Amino acid sequence: MRYLVWVFVLLFPAAVWGQSKLIFKAGGNVSSMSQALSSELDAPISKAGFHAGLGSDIPLDAKNTLSIQPTLLFVQRGYIADFKVGTRRATTTLNYLTCPSI
Repeated sequence: MRYLVWVFVLLFPAAVWGQSKLIFKAGGNVSSMSQALSSELDAPISKAGFHAGLGSDIPLDAKNTLSIQPTLLFVQRGYIADFKVGTRRATTTLNYLTCPSI
């Protein structure tokens, strides 16, 4: 019985990965802050960024009606804010690694 359990444990991941698909995701996004972080800044302006990453589509049943898609994404977000005094501009760019699972 132990032998059968070990065979199942060792062969099940190979069967799952044999049916999975590799997914490439990329696109653009627009982000901003909801309010200024300082009294010296005007309302923040939206800033364009991008996201890109790799994922996998792993089926959970034999008919492929239910699956899970773990993904590792590089996401760029941020905002632009003008100072109230003068003509200076502050730009903030934040880079994230996210791991959503759909």
